[in-house]
Formats: sequence, C-alpha cells, structure tokens
Amino acid sequence: MVSEAEWEEQMLDELSFHGWLPRQGKDVAPGTENGRESWDDIVLPGRALAALRKLNPTVPGEYLIQALAEIRAPKSQDPLAENFRLHQILVDGYRGITYVDSDGVEQNPTIRFVSHIVDDNEFLAVNQVTIRSAEVERRFDIVLYVNGLPVVIAELKRAGTEAADIASAHAQLATYLREFPMAFRFVVLTVISDGIHARYGTPFTPLNHYSPWNVDDDGKPLGRLDPADLVEPGVDPDDVWLPVTVEMFDLVPGIFNQERFLQLQRDFVAFDEGADGYAKRIAKPHQYFAVTKAVGSTVDALESNGKAGVVWHT
Repeated sequence: MVSEAEWEEQMLDELSFHGWLPRQGKDVAPGTENGRESWDDIVLPGRALAALRKLNPTVPGEYLIQALAEIRAPKSQDPLAENFRLHQILVDGYRGITYVDSDGVEQNPTIRFVSHIVDDNEFLAVNQVTIRSAEVERRFDIVLYVNGLPVVIAELKRAGTEAADIASAHAQLATYLREFPMAFRFVVLTVISDGIHARYGTPFTPLNHYSPWNVDDDGKPLGRLDPADLVEPGVDPDDVWLPVTVEMFDLVPGIFNQERFLQLQRDFVAFDEGADGYAKRIAKPHQYFAVTKAVGSTVDALESNGKAGVVWHT
C-alpha cells in the first residue's frame, strides 16, 4: 500500500522533472531565509521581491517594496473577489505606484509580477506547508509557487482507504478555503487526487466540473490505463509501489509544463460577474487545444488565403 507521503513524493518527483524545484515546508517556514513572514500567510515575500527586482529593473527598489505590500494587503475578505483582483494584476501588471524619477519626470510604471518567458520566473513545489490561525492548524499537501506567490494548492488522498476519494479531497480543499480564505487569493488552480484519479479546477469549482488532463501534447485523447496493467499478472496493484497515479502521469505534464501553466494563467482563466458575484472558470483540455489551434489557424490564414475556422464552445 502506498502512503500519502509517498504519493506526495512521487508528485514532487514528477514536478521536478518538469522544472519545479522541490522543497519541504520546513524550508520556507516563518523565520527561514526567503521564507514566509507568518504562519497565517503562505506567500514567500523575499522571493517575490527578488522576482520583482529582476522583472522591473528600472523601478527603484523602494517602490517595488511598496507595490508588493499593496497587492498583498487584502481589499476584501471574499476570496473570489480577491482572486479576481490579483488575477488581473498577475496577468496585466500593477499600475498603482506613481513616483518622480531623478530627472523630475513623473513615472507610473506597469510593475510585472510574472513574466510570460519561462526562464524569467522561479518555480517551486513545496510539500507539507503548515498554515495556522488562532483557532486551527492545517497542512497543505503541496503548494506550487511562481515568484514566491502560491498559485496552486494540491490535496492528495491515500489510495486504498475508505475515505480516500476525489470527493473527500475536494471537501478538504473546501474546508481549507473556508478556514483560510486569503491563502487562496493568488491561486490559479487546485488539484485533487485519490491516488488513482487526478483532477484540476479552481478553488471555487464544484466537484463535478473538475477535469482530468486526458489529452497528449497534440490535443489527442489519451488511452486510459488501469493500474493493474502496470504490474505483473496476478499481483495486486495495492501491494506494489507505482510511480505516481495513472492520471497524474497525464495531469502533471499537461498542466505543469511551465510554458503551458503560464498560458493557462494568462489566457485560459475567465471570471464572469453575475447577480451572485463572480464565477471563476479555467479551460479544460479540449477547450485549451481548440483555442490554440484556432489561433494557429488564424495566423496561418492571415499569411495565406484569409480563411480560418470557428470554435464552438459552452
């Protein structure tokens, strides 16, 4: 039987293969170098500031410190409203800082927190991240950071136990969201796994809208393997250490390819405003490839006969 800790380690190995630097929660705990400032916030401000200096070399450091402080300060206790506010900043940059430069010219720069160029960013994968308030203490199984900002939270359940299923992983994330709403303000997407299945959505996505990444890099459907196919005939898969869940084999390279993750964050997240407030959606695999192929067809058409296609979607 594979333990929950082993599932985490396997996912970290897969993420590491795709360029996310693995770390332990204790390595970024409050009081560590470039770690968190407090137990109730999972942002890594030192790393975020280092990224700001790299991405905005013409902006004086004091104003970058101010910009980071301003975006980190919640404007609402509604996690969805905060998520929308920070999504706009991470995608479009921050224009809330004005200063007069050494030549006496007023400057209002667009301060970038994330670059669309993969190598300009720092990608960390951290497991067992403890978060604590006066009332409760929790541990997030895996948190992914881009430039010190927590953009993914994954909840992994141990395969083979009665309570370990996708629904319980989703319910656990819902508990975290209720207890620590501001921990999710930067989160682009969340991942749930029961050791066999692996699905992704947003912190606000109902369980029935979580999706596997079930296509290859050309957008073609992947064949499904049964865990029993990975072991010798007659051997119980529960008695064998398997190299990550079958669906996780597809999900990690599908979503956490660094270039694709940045694309999903930038171009494939939508917020709709209705009578009950905002709703957040993230593209499913077929939608991602339909759009990218349509854009490619449009570019080709502009360079040739001018004919492109139509994407039908819901």
